[in-house]
Amino acid sequence: PPSIGMAPDVPACRDSLDLPQVCSTPGLKMLPKYSRWLRCIALFDLLATAPLALPVLNDQVAALLLSGFGLLGSPGAWLPLSLPASLFCSLAGLLGLLWTGCRVLRPDDALLIRADAWGRCAVAAALAYYLLARGAPVVLWLFVATELGGAAVERVALARGIAK
Repeated sequence: PPSIGMAPDVPACRDSLDLPQVCSTPGLKMLPKYSRWLRCIALFDLLATAPLALPVLNDQVAALLLSGFGLLGSPGAWLPLSLPASLFCSLAGLLGLLWTGCRVLRPDDALLIRADAWGRCAVAAALAYYLLARGAPVVLWLFVATELGGAAVERVALARGIAK
């Protein structure tokens, strides 16, 4: 029987937490080459977001990122973060851990890949807005590039890696 709140026709892992099982559209499987690339991207994202999820580390990590790892000035110049900024860093880090954890466990789930690619484009657009309209630190262009690069890899994986 379907889980509570799930329509019976929605493909999902309903009866098992067997991690190797793919929760995706039936009949669609990612080729191993792309699955490895997507898992590596997800692991990188996991490592990058994990420190932001910890309230005791997030201010220092955010300051380090905003200063371009010290190349664009002292990270200490960004400290202390305001309470709302610190809170939202923690929330973003926690959501990042949840999302990237799902992507690490299910790197060949077509729905997650599509959602992540669109999400990366949205994040890149938001960062570009803050860079162009609000004078955000130029180091954020690096994050725009990595988001768009990740979306491009995912789009290629979807275009070439799914056997129909």
